[in-house]
Amino acid sequence: MEKIMKLLRFLLPSFLLAACGASSQPTPILPSGYGSPISECFPARDAVVWEDSNGDGKQDERERPLAGIPVAMYHAGTRDNANLSSGVTDAQGAITLHGIGDLGEKCDELDIAVDVPSDYLPTTPTTVSLIGQPYDYIARFGLISQFPTPKAKAGGSFADPGTLAPPGEFFQACSLIETENLSPYLGTSLDFPLTSSGAIGENGVLTYDCMTAPSETAVTFYYALAVESDSARAAAFFDELIAPHPDASIPDSLGDDARFWQDENGVMLYAVVLQGNVVLNLNLAFWLDDSPETHTRVIEFARLILTRLFERGG
Repeated sequence: MEKIMKLLRFLLPSFLLAACGASSQPTPILPSGYGSPISECFPARDAVVWEDSNGDGKQDERERPLAGIPVAMYHAGTRDNANLSSGVTDAQGAITLHGIGDLGEKCDELDIAVDVPSDYLPTTPTTVSLIGQPYDYIARFGLISQFPTPKAKAGGSFADPGTLAPPGEFFQACSLIETENLSPYLGTSLDFPLTSSGAIGENGVLTYDCMTAPSETAVTFYYALAVESDSARAAAFFDELIAPHPDASIPDSLGDDARFWQDENGVMLYAVVLQGNVVLNLNLAFWLDDSPETHTRVIEFARLILTRLFERGG
């Protein structure tokens, strides 16, 4: 009988688990020889930081994520002490924080806090308590720039893809500049053949491309025009392209919004411009230097491409 009772005590928890299903909550560990739990938890909690451009504390569709923002997780009420986990947000403004410790019976005695950069102000609380929150809860932090840059508006520009090319033909993006003298914009002539093409990216956005041949190593000249169905979709694509480059410069009076930057090797120059329902992505690598004069020329070149596009399909 004693052997049977020991066997039942061993098997009963397994029967109960099979009948009730596994718990979705963290289970505190039972140390050997004790009947009461201790709280040894291994939490993984998520946070998001975004640029709250209108300051309303709510993340709107147009508001971009903020990369490189420090976020940390602490024992509840102990932000001044050492954190359990910390890091910076990725290109999507997101971060997952991992920790271990005595965090209460429900493993939720935690705070997540954002470290606000000097050029931003918070529009939401900078510390969020996770006590009582579900395990898939995401802590969200809104920041607004203290030095916003005015944006020039394009006056409701809209390009109609159906008018960019004759019926039954694919729009040739290089046709926008093939009759232009590019020397004033690029500082020299572009003595390389250009090819028009189209592509659908991983995000499902169709772009009309103009580029030098991929086999040409002496020069890289490339621009892509994403013509979206509406301005909101274009703005979302623009935000996706610029999110990894929070320190990019913001040219004045170019489209609805624009960014300009050089890669870390000092080789490639990039410009991304939003105007109406169109996003222009311009990449150049050859004889251009990263100077104010170059910036001006490239910005004017971007303006030329968009002007030609809206003249044809506006």
